Amino acid sequence: MSLRLSELLNGVIDIDARIDRDIAELSLDSKTLVPGAAFIALRGTQRHGIEFAAEAVARGAAIVLAEAPLPDIVHLDAPVVVINALRDRLGGIARRFYGEGLSGLRLVGVTGTNGKTSSVQLIAQALQSAGEHRQDRRQPRVPDGKQAGPVRLVPALFVGAVVRQQSHRTGQQGQG
Repeated sequence: MSLRLSELLNGVIDIDARIDRDIAELSLDSKTLVPGAAFIALRGTQRHGIEFAAEAVARGAAIVLAEAPLPDIVHLDAPVVVINALRDRLGGIARRFYGEGLSGLRLVGVTGTNGKTSSVQLIAQALQSAGEHRQDRRQPRVPDGKQAGPVRLVPALFVGAVVRQQSHRTGQQGQG
């Protein structure tokens, strides 16, 4: 699956024909992107994703889509497209790239204090027995104990997914 950059960003920003190219994937993670991907560099509370763009380009990123404003950066060996409010526009960009396949995604979230892991395993087994494609996505922990979201955009191939969520109620720690 690939899409021309000009099609991907149509209505978001005009793309100069000199940098228009096929995009193989969208990635927020410089370590796991595939060659030909567009690396998405968002502004964070501590750092800007553009700080990881050189690594992304070295791993094969075809282009960097960066949220404005940018800190000072070194020269990159790939074009950088600076987009105002990229974080707010990213959902629409992902829908355009991955298509309507995302609309068929069924997501099962399991929350609570106890039994999340067992419940996720039972639901995943039931989905598999019913012939559904499933993926158990355990979200990585961040230092304050809260769950961090997945770092990659959701591929269109998911039909069913089971997600174990940390309890967010005050005073509760998820145990299972």
